[in-house]
Amino acid sequence: MQQVYSSQCLGHTAVFEWHKCFLEGRETLEDDKKSGRPILVRIPEMIEKVRDFVANDRITKNDGGDFKYQ
Repeated sequence: MQQVYSSQCLGHTAVFEWHKCFLEGRETLEDDKKSGRPILVRIPEMIEKVRDFVANDRITKNDGGDFKYQ
Protein backbone atom coordinates (compact mmCIF):
# COMPACT_ATOMS: atom_id res chain seq x y z
CA MET A 1 0.00 0.00 0.00
CA GLN A 2 2.83 2.40 0.75
CA GLN A 3 4.20 1.93 -2.77
CA VAL A 4 0.84 2.98 -4.22
CA TYR A 5 -0.24 5.69 -1.75
CA SER A 6 3.18 6.84 -0.43
CA SER A 7 2.72 9.63 2.16
CA GLN A 8 -1.09 9.38 2.06
CA CYS A 9 -1.02 5.81 3.36
CA LEU A 10 -2.14 5.26 6.96
CA GLY A 11 0.46 4.07 9.42
CA HIS A 12 0.24 0.73 11.22
CA THR A 13 -1.20 2.27 14.39
CA ALA A 14 -4.00 4.07 12.55
CA VAL A 15 -4.88 0.93 10.61
CA PHE A 16 -5.12 -1.09 13.82
CA GLU A 17 -7.26 1.62 15.48
CA TRP A 18 -9.68 1.70 12.52
CA HIS A 19 -9.77 -2.10 12.46
CA LYS A 20 -10.73 -2.13 16.13
CA CYS A 21 -13.49 0.44 15.56
CA PHE A 22 -15.02 -1.63 12.77
CA LEU A 23 -14.81 -4.81 14.85
CA GLU A 24 -16.73 -2.94 17.57
CA GLY A 25 -19.56 -2.14 15.13
CA ARG A 26 -18.60 1.07 13.38
CA GLU A 27 -20.11 1.14 9.89
CA THR A 28 -18.96 4.42 8.35
CA LEU A 29 -15.82 6.41 7.67
CA GLU A 30 -17.61 9.69 8.42
CA ASP A 31 -16.49 11.64 11.49
CA ASP A 32 -18.71 11.38 14.55
CA LYS A 33 -20.79 14.45 15.36
CA LYS A 34 -19.22 16.57 18.06
CA SER A 35 -21.04 18.52 20.73
CA GLY A 36 -20.26 22.07 21.68
CA ARG A 37 -19.71 25.28 19.80
CA PRO A 38 -18.83 25.28 16.13
CA ILE A 39 -15.25 26.31 15.44
CA LEU A 40 -16.13 28.91 12.83
CA VAL A 41 -19.29 30.74 11.88
CA ARG A 42 -19.28 32.97 8.82
CA ILE A 43 -22.68 34.41 8.28
CA PRO A 44 -23.43 38.02 7.34
CA GLU A 45 -25.12 38.73 10.68
CA MET A 46 -22.07 37.62 12.70
CA ILE A 47 -19.67 39.53 10.45
CA GLU A 48 -21.72 42.69 10.95
CA LYS A 49 -21.83 42.18 14.74
CA VAL A 50 -18.05 41.83 14.89
CA ARG A 51 -17.54 44.92 12.71
CA ASP A 52 -19.87 46.94 14.95
CA PHE A 53 -18.09 45.71 18.08
CA VAL A 54 -14.66 46.63 16.73
CA ALA A 55 -15.86 50.01 15.47
CA ASN A 56 -17.48 50.92 18.81
CA ASP A 57 -14.94 49.50 21.26
CA ARG A 58 -11.62 50.99 20.27
CA ILE A 59 -8.66 51.41 22.57
CA THR A 60 -6.23 54.20 21.74
CA LYS A 61 -2.87 55.27 23.11
CA ASN A 62 -2.60 58.92 24.07
CA ASP A 63 0.54 61.08 23.95
CA GLY A 64 1.45 60.14 27.51
CA GLY A 65 1.67 56.46 26.62
CA ASP A 66 -1.52 55.53 28.47
CA PHE A 67 -4.27 53.49 26.88
CA LYS A 68 -7.87 54.69 26.96
CA TYR A 69 -11.22 53.56 25.60
CA GLN A 70 -12.92 55.78 23.08
